[in-house]
Amino acid sequence: MEPNATRPLTTVYTFCSQWQDRLQGPDLPGGQSIQIGRMAPRLGRLLLAFWLALPWMFLACFGIFLASVALSVGHFPSYSNPDPKHVDGLAPLYLLTMQLLLATAASPLLICAGSVVRRVRGTPMLRERRALAGYATGMLMASMLIFGNALGLGSWLFD
Repeated sequence: MEPNATRPLTTVYTFCSQWQDRLQGPDLPGGQSIQIGRMAPRLGRLLLAFWLALPWMFLACFGIFLASVALSVGHFPSYSNPDPKHVDGLAPLYLLTMQLLLATAASPLLICAGSVVRRVRGTPMLRERRALAGYATGMLMASMLIFGNALGLGSWLFD
């Protein structure tokens, strides 16, 4: 029973080493190799761009949801008229809007943590100042829309 017990681990190790050889070996076209160390900063910048764009994605999705409800019902929504969860055919859009709202609420923690990490690593932040200003503007607008209850939309959304 001992040889069979280690077989899954051996299989996983063999699989991982084969992929490592493929990523670094001459099997790629033109003898190129993928350097994972060079891909990590690009992935980090891509994730940062996603988190910086979240407030704007939420505002766009909420605007589309609001316009869809207004066109579907025939009037501007107000508290409990209609219930946003029960508008015919718009449940997926409502769920996407709420998920983007939750991600937008969590984004300041991740943006601040990323800024601290970049400051500690000594990465220049000159290009990111404009992005952070755009992010702060989007967060301010989303916060005023939800917590300021502009036009009663915050209470309608959380109904």
